[in-house]
Amino acid sequence: MSSDDWQSPWNAKIPRYRQLAADLISAIEGGRLRVGDELPSENELCELYGVSRTTVREAFRLVELEGLVSRQQGAVRKVIAAGLRGYTLSLGSEEETRQYAAENIVDYRPNKRGMSAKKAAELDIPDPEMYRSASGLHWERAEGGHLAGFAPRQVQTRLPIAFTTVYIRHPYSEIVDSLHGPSSIVLFAPICAGYGLALSHIDQTSSAMLIPPAIARRLGCEPGEPGLRVIHRFYAEKIGLMELTDEIYPADRFSLFHRFNVVSPPKGRERGRKRATD
Repeated sequence: MSSDDWQSPWNAKIPRYRQLAADLISAIEGGRLRVGDELPSENELCELYGVSRTTVREAFRLVELEGLVSRQQGAVRKVIAAGLRGYTLSLGSEEETRQYAAENIVDYRPNKRGMSAKKAAELDIPDPEMYRSASGLHWERAEGGHLAGFAPRQVQTRLPIAFTTVYIRHPYSEIVDSLHGPSSIVLFAPICAGYGLALSHIDQTSSAMLIPPAIARRLGCEPGEPGLRVIHRFYAEKIGLMELTDEIYPADRFSLFHRFNVVSPPKGRERGRKRATD
């Protein structure tokens, strides 16, 4: 085993046990370690990386939490899955959007600066001064109701799904002041309930992009990696646009699913069409 096969360059901003865990996950997903293979021992990784046993054990713990390896008798760990579980979004109605909101959380923080003219043009918002925003990392809610990225004592165990910014129109933007920590990814439900509004429709736009450096650092990925940008616009009856969410996903953490139902014409109409062409 050589360092060229395993070790990526150390990043001083990321704890070493996380980098070691990332290298192990990369080896599994890349096929260098296959299902049934044993992971290198603690001693081997300590020597290879020049780290302590504590660091190696913490890295093992993270990989085990991802469901990729399991501990056997003694200190032996074996690969039990070939890759991380991805995230698939399927939205076709307001109800599905509410379910999506229940299963996904953003660790929002209010943004002090207003929307720039450049951002307003990018998002096609003609009156940016009417909006306030909050941004944060988007996490999937794990089984049992807790956040997949927030284990006890707020120890992060999974990578976030996306980086999300929400823009809320005045006067409904007062909700932004309450966004300090994990919150629902979409906020139209409490806004509609609080102001007696009725949601009329939701528009979604998806586009490919390269992830900017500042956001890549938050997401734990490489700057310039392929990503997917998904923008949702929430419209209320008689009001128009009331909320916009702008999400940036690394390409390997997201897939988008749509189903298009085919509606067949009534049989009588189809027969009449055939007679007309005879």
